[in-house]
Amino acid sequence: MGDGSDRAAASGEEMGRSRARKGPWERARTRLSKAVGVLLLVVAGMTQSNWELHHEAVATFLFALGLVCVAVASSGRIWCSFYLSGRKDSVLTTEGPYSLCRNPLYFCSALGAIGIGFCTETLVYPLLFALVFALYYPGIIRREEGRLLQLFGEAYAQYQRTTPRFFPALKGFSEPAQWSANPVLFRRHIINDTLFIFLAALLEAIEGLRSAGWIPHLFHAW
Repeated sequence: MGDGSDRAAASGEEMGRSRARKGPWERARTRLSKAVGVLLLVVAGMTQSNWELHHEAVATFLFALGLVCVAVASSGRIWCSFYLSGRKDSVLTTEGPYSLCRNPLYFCSALGAIGIGFCTETLVYPLLFALVFALYYPGIIRREEGRLLQLFGEAYAQYQRTTPRFFPALKGFSEPAQWSANPVLFRRHIINDTLFIFLAALLEAIEGLRSAGWIPHLFHAW
């Protein structure tokens, strides 16, 4: 009798996990995000900074600020991947970066996108990228939270009650003395986690090509 109940409970849990698997929209999210990112990068790469033309010191400051944002974002994404590697959707992770907020990867991605905006040496693009993120990602975050609630039930509900959704809060930080991760998955994620560094380098290369006259200046922005 007990054995049958255990099997039924396990079957119910498996059905719940099956229903909570990512749908077609969530599976397509990464491809859509990359397409939007490439489009915005092309437009930004063909934009001449008015700060660079008229106030070079401001342009230098904006680029340096962008690099700082990109460095922090990339480091944060690597930190998140270390905690998730081999555990995503199988164990609820609430330690390390996930004790600061429930969506540290998204927070770091937003910071990285804003950093790339500053690397254009304008104020228009960081504001534009922040706006795109603010319009596009909240719905994704809500859908993902619903899926995680199906996967982990009351444990995730408790996590929601005690940990901020997006902006990190240091007061709840906790870190274990030891943590195990899947090295193969972690290695695969590193390239994606450092993508913003490559994008910043690409923007600088495009600026050099524009200065040499090989790529046109299609737009001007402050």
